[in-house]
Amino acid sequence: MQNHLTFGQWLRDQRDQRGLTRDTLAQQIGYSAALLRKLETGERRPSRQVAERLAQIFEITNNYSSTFIQQARTGMAPLPTTTHVENPSNLPATRTPLIGRAEDINQVTQLLAQPDIRLITLTGPGGVGKTRMALQVATQLRVTFPNGVWFVDLTTVTDPNLVIDTIAQTLNVREHGTTTALQQVTSYLQTRHMLLVLDSFEQVLNAATQLAMLLDAAPHLKLLVTSRIRLQVDGEHTIMVNPLPLPSLDSLPNLDELAKIPAITLFVSRAQAVQQDFTLTEANASIVAAICTQVAGLPLGLELAAARLRLLSPAALQQRLAEQPDVLAEGVRDGPTRQQ
Repeated sequence: MQNHLTFGQWLRDQRDQRGLTRDTLAQQIGYSAALLRKLETGERRPSRQVAERLAQIFEITNNYSSTFIQQARTGMAPLPTTTHVENPSNLPATRTPLIGRAEDINQVTQLLAQPDIRLITLTGPGGVGKTRMALQVATQLRVTFPNGVWFVDLTTVTDPNLVIDTIAQTLNVREHGTTTALQQVTSYLQTRHMLLVLDSFEQVLNAATQLAMLLDAAPHLKLLVTSRIRLQVDGEHTIMVNPLPLPSLDSLPNLDELAKIPAITLFVSRAQAVQQDFTLTEANASIVAAICTQVAGLPLGLELAAARLRLLSPAALQQRLAEQPDVLAEGVRDGPTRQQ
């Protein structure tokens, strides 16, 4: 059943609930404060373009956006079911469990929970698992950000000037008026409690100053960045993501203890995905430990090595790695370009 509010009254209520001033909302939709006041008093009705912009700002679900626009243009208040969606997200689903990172995950989540820490950069060599770790942190923190947790994929972006455009596309912030993409994104983020995960930032380091501008303009915004190189901006907290711990080849522990060492655990888990009857035994323990050491405990290397067990025995794989260190260079077909 339709409520008795007019669209103008609904608009004013939504603005008040979000703590938006009339000037702030007017700027976001490309209006003057005076014109926005006329929308709220019913003296004026929004154009289709303005109604679409309001649907974005108030996060109207796609299912109801066309109905919302029609109601806005006729002066009717939207039904309650068309409004704000809590904790939205575009985080990609993970296919495998994260192994050996419990302490790291706990450290990052605790830091991001502190009000004065708003930028964390996960650094480390390629293939060490920065992206996977960031996704796990973001998933665990999703419920704490009312306006969402968003993954911004920069793996194919090499021009720093396109970073803000990529963020705008991720957040579905469309161009309007003559304002720049930076102004539009800044305006959109001003009052939102949101976490952005920016992946592979080492390719666009010169855009770090733009991230600083976003943080300055949006007090409730937090950023979790993955980069092989730290951003070197004020307020950045850097966490080094190290390879997974390895056993000592000189004195291997017993099988039970060996199986608990993260690099071994990950390799065995991935090996069992391609060879269900694979197990860690007294006969192959030293070989598995050597393979894990040959790829330096890098999660990507461990996964690629384990995948080769479709064709090679552990002993043959170890020998191949010793003779051809780049044997795993082919990468994964469905991974980012940097990993193929």
